[in-house]
Amino acid sequence: MFLRKTIPATLFCLAVSAPPLSAAAATAPPPFKKNLQDATGGKIPVESLAVSVTGCRSSLGYRLQVWGDGTGFLNEERQIAITKAQLKSILKTLSDGKFADLAKDYGAPGSKPAKKDPAGAEPDSKARPAPPRQAALEVLCNVEVSVGGARKMVTQFNKGAIHEPFMKLGRDLFEAVRDSAASAKTVKTLGEGLEAIEKGGLSRRALFLLMNRIIETKTPGSDAAGWLIRIEGDEVSASERTFSKGEGPVYRTKLDAKASAKLLQTVRQSQPDQFPPNLYEETYTDLKVSVLNRSVNVNARQFAGMDAKTHLDKQARFDQLVQAMETLLRTVLKEGKQVPIDTP
Repeated sequence: MFLRKTIPATLFCLAVSAPPLSAAAATAPPPFKKNLQDATGGKIPVESLAVSVTGCRSSLGYRLQVWGDGTGFLNEERQIAITKAQLKSILKTLSDGKFADLAKDYGAPGSKPAKKDPAGAEPDSKARPAPPRQAALEVLCNVEVSVGGARKMVTQFNKGAIHEPFMKLGRDLFEAVRDSAASAKTVKTLGEGLEAIEKGGLSRRALFLLMNRIIETKTPGSDAAGWLIRIEGDEVSASERTFSKGEGPVYRTKLDAKASAKLLQTVRQSQPDQFPPNLYEETYTDLKVSVLNRSVNVNARQFAGMDAKTHLDKQARFDQLVQAMETLLRTVLKEGKQVPIDTP
């Protein structure tokens, strides 16, 4: 029995949000097919590989994330160790399944299956009947692969013919790591997870933090309308918004080991697992912190009957975390690299 059979398309971007695949550094990425061939043949280091699989009707669950350094996450709740042999198996699965030749999507609204798919299948004769047209748009299977800086994503939607070779490829990727599932690492609380990362028991990739600050009223002499910072493992993304221009560009940087350790210590010392759901802030501030499937969400507002003294020490720790995140955001905006618009 798997945990999630289908994913609403409107929520799909949230379902695959964390942790991310490695983004290509250049605006014109290298050819994916060649990089996949070179990685399979050992010409490109396997460490450059990152794979994310969502859905695909696997008996192991609904989400698999794998990196070439041997880190893996299953269903966003378990960390698994990926062996070199399993990484080679994943590359072989992608190669044998002709992933590089697949179309970018199947079963999208209004799509018509080609007489012969680029990967060699014949969807008109081999595909199963499409689900009812009145069904909501959902993602049945998604596979995203990054290797050597090149990236490709393929998605099966529910509004057209089901491309079974792609669905099978997704399930085969799950099967490639089945042996690792039995020895997976889990955490019972967010606090336990943060401590495990700090002590090296979990990968830093397990950490996710999102803080969004919204300024609703323009103040004299300032055009600032808020900011957003997103932390996924060692990668930090930041952006600002203004009243005059709206959302600004996203900048991203990768923290070194020392900076990452300092960040983790800052987050852990704030004790986010003890924050109440609502805290006080003059400016709308939303926070999410998670390690694997253990998370906390905080909405800070000018709530009725609440002020900065209502939660005392918890409020103080939250304010300190907000200040630390804004300081980090300013550093990323100054020193990070601007992310191309089409980069995930």
